[in-house]
Amino acid sequence: MFDVETASLVDWPLAYRTMTLTKANKLKIHTGHVTSVAGYSDIQTFEKNFEQKWLEIATLVKLKQSDPASLKDSSLIVLSTAAGYMAHYHGDESIDATAQSKAARLFYYGGNAVSYGNTILNLFTDLPCPDQDVELDLSKGTFTPL
Repeated sequence: MFDVETASLVDWPLAYRTMTLTKANKLKIHTGHVTSVAGYSDIQTFEKNFEQKWLEIATLVKLKQSDPASLKDSSLIVLSTAAGYMAHYHGDESIDATAQSKAARLFYYGGNAVSYGNTILNLFTDLPCPDQDVELDLSKGTFTPL
């Protein structure tokens, strides 16, 4: 089984996959991105900014509903959670030292902050098969990044 995650065309990074099945029983998966839409001079930047802000608002609303006591730490929780989702949506995510440190800080706060810390770590954890461009050997069960 392979895990090749694909973002939605209605969310940043406006990604889509094309696949080619070869006679050698290999599936080649390529990633493309929508780069222009009528009426938008830079759809990628617009969509990335929109998605970032939407994730921050959605996280803050959820935080207010579930754990008002955590609002004192809301900036760390909101920004770190949104960053985790953005990395996850982009694909081939990996956590850097800064994001790791921020997620780890949440464990010290207790309460729902721990749950957000776990969510962030999970969002930055990608399974071994690349999401972007990959060739799957369906006979051998192996993959090769393209």
